[in-house]
This record gives sequence, structure tokens and C-alpha cells, in this order.
Amino acid sequence: MILSILVVIIVITSACFITNCPPGGKRSLSHETPKKQCTRCGPSGSGRCFGANICCGGSIGCHLNNKFTAVCSTEDYSPHPCYNEGRQCANGK
Repeated sequence: MILSILVVIIVITSACFITNCPPGGKRSLSHETPKKQCTRCGPSGSGRCFGANICCGGSIGCHLNNKFTAVCSTEDYSPHPCYNEGRQCANGK
């Protein structure tokens, strides 16, 4: 009886053992994870969300914690991470 309960618990939790763990761990993103661009934000949708309270765009700069970033909080509820295309702000020099 105890053995069957233990087996059910292991199956339900989908334990990650050393022999079957994906690279990066059980919660790592696989290559099958759908990729989507982050939500548009800012004046006339001219920026993209870079966090729950950050909206940045080439023509608008970055806005933090204001009316333009309100839509960005919806990214926290998505089970899939988003990405943004574009160059980095600094090149490390």
C-alpha cells in the first residue's frame, strides 16, 4: 500500500532524476517552447515591454512605472517567456 502511494506521488510530480533530466534542469526551457514577441506598449504601441513595469522603444526611450507600462504587467501571467529583437543599449566598452 505504501509502495503504491509512493509510486503515484512520483508519477504525479514528474520527478527529475539524474538519468532523465533535460539540460539546464527540469524547469529549463526546451527548444519546443513557443517564442513570442513581448507586448507592445507606450504611445501608439511604439514600444515593447522589457519587464512588468518597463516599456522601451527607439523613438520613445524607456518609461518606468507609468500609464504606458500598465499593459506590461500582463506578461507576468503568461506561461511562456517573451523576447524582444534589437540591439543592446551598451556594448561593454
